[in-house]
Amino acid sequence: MSDEDDDYMSDKFLPASTDVKPGLLFTHSLKTKFAKDVKQKISNESSKTVPKKVLEQQRRETGLQNALSVENKGFAMMQRMGYKPGTAIGKTGIGKTEPIAINLKEDRGGLGRDTLIKRKKEEKKKELENFRAKRIMLDEKHQKLYRNQMSNKSAERQMMSDLVKSQKACKQLDNEIEIYEPEQDYFWIKEVKESEEKDEDESDSSSSEDEDEEEQLEPSFMLEKITEYLRTKYKYCVWCGIKFEDEMDMSTTCPGNTYDDH
Repeated sequence: MSDEDDDYMSDKFLPASTDVKPGLLFTHSLKTKFAKDVKQKISNESSKTVPKKVLEQQRRETGLQNALSVENKGFAMMQRMGYKPGTAIGKTGIGKTEPIAINLKEDRGGLGRDTLIKRKKEEKKKELENFRAKRIMLDEKHQKLYRNQMSNKSAERQMMSDLVKSQKACKQLDNEIEIYEPEQDYFWIKEVKESEEKDEDESDSSSSEDEDEEEQLEPSFMLEKITEYLRTKYKYCVWCGIKFEDEMDMSTTCPGNTYDDH
């Protein structure tokens, strides 16, 4: 073939094709673009598939939004009874204007199961409330009992302290007027010295009997008797801590013969 002959297979006679989809993908960019197009097409197709429940819901809402046609037998019967579209049901005109809502059961539970579950929850809630109420009442009862016990212990400690002070004051005031034996054995605090201690075999049985009788006396009784003795004989109040001039001075100044009075 000479140089002057035309080559019909050259680019001069064969136009370049711009459509590369039917053929092979020669470049990476075209191959990537084609993959994206296929993926998008698949996504569009899948989005067109609507679940059955969604379709039913859409159709139901569409149906509820549309009023009954005059061709409906029930609607025609209501019109003959005096019903007018858009008005409330009933003679007074204060009835419902909207249809009763439809609550579809979408789960697989049997009829009445939701009511049973709700009732059990309410019963459990009520039992819990009753338990908490009883717990609160029991705690309050225990707290009250504890406070009473602590109050009694505190009162007992205070009484024993007042008894000791009364016994000391009684001995001191008796000794000031040269009285060296108490009016009653429990009026003074017993002080036992080692040199004066005797063996149990030599102890007098009568003294042990007196001690037993003294131990049987209530501290409150002993305190009352000692304070009466101090007020009567010496015009002295163990809680005021002073010795009054006379009966009149003590009655007008001292509030009483008990700890609570002070």
